Amino acid sequence: MTADEVVPPRRSMRLAAIIPASYWISIGYSQAQATAMEELQNDIENYYDVDGGETDIKLQRPGSLISIDEIIPHHELLLPHWDKFANELRGRDSVSRLRLRGISLPPPVLDIVFPALQSMNSLIYLTLYRNDLGNEGYQRLVAFLEGNTTLQKLTIVQNVIDDLPVASSLSNALKNHAALKNLVLSKCGLNNIPILREILEGCGVLEI
Repeated sequence: MTADEVVPPRRSMRLAAIIPASYWISIGYSQAQATAMEELQNDIENYYDVDGGETDIKLQRPGSLISIDEIIPHHELLLPHWDKFANELRGRDSVSRLRLRGISLPPPVLDIVFPALQSMNSLIYLTLYRNDLGNEGYQRLVAFLEGNTTLQKLTIVQNVIDDLPVASSLSNALKNHAALKNLVLSKCGLNNIPILREILEGCGVLEI
């Protein structure tokens, strides 16, 4: 049986059963990536069925498992985990900080996560660190900011902004946000003068 013919693990007992590293290896992932994929699922599961008392939620790439230049890749089999994670967060009023570091967040994931964040009335800190957002990811972020009224600090690291219309949309969302006070943009490719100018226009009242 080739890697393309490997049958995904059965998940009849639970909607989001942990898919082990051995499966990811069988479809072509490296040992380090496969271990990281399993670790991510375990980290997400830590927030299932808890009492809701957490104030700080962090999901991040295990630094000891894959090189500093890699992030945990996305696969559609992870979507049930993200869906359940979002359901656990939805409406939770105890969480003030969410950090997502070194994890690929393509539009299908953001379309699950951002609506849940929108319902969290106590969320004031959001960190997106090396997530391969791309233009579509930034568009989702802009839509989230346009509907959000609680966020006070936004940190974005190593998510490149290289499209002028996207920069303009983000700038407008920053400018019009009701509560945002502090913005950190680091290693986001802002050496492009027109794009930098657009972003700065939206930061008139922010600490940057």
